[in-house]
Amino acid sequence: MDGITLTSKISIQYPELPIMVMTAFEEEYSAGIAISAGAREFIKKPFSLDEFAIRLHKMINDSEAQRRMKREKDVDKGIQEFTNELEPPKQMGRERGVDDSMRKLLDELQASLKKI
Repeated sequence: MDGITLTSKISIQYPELPIMVMTAFEEEYSAGIAISAGAREFIKKPFSLDEFAIRLHKMINDSEAQRRMKREKDVDKGIQEFTNELEPPKQMGRERGVDDSMRKLLDELQASLKKI
């Protein structure tokens, strides 16, 4: 299995995992192919340790930022859902009359049952 196939399989199974593709094969691989397969970074050999460290640090920081944004979005969604539960639905005004009629009917039924 080549690196692009491996990258694709890993990114499907672990979509949150940041992947960096390193290659010396310029003809076979390109940054576009690696990124479309799921890589977050692409680096050609030979590379310096400084370049590797910078790209790795950027990839990790980007990954953390994406996780934070997802958590914040999930929290915002949870707050919105909770708020929606607290607010009465807009159609509630129309249903109040029905609810009052149902309550009245139930009260009458309970009163009738008590007499029996």
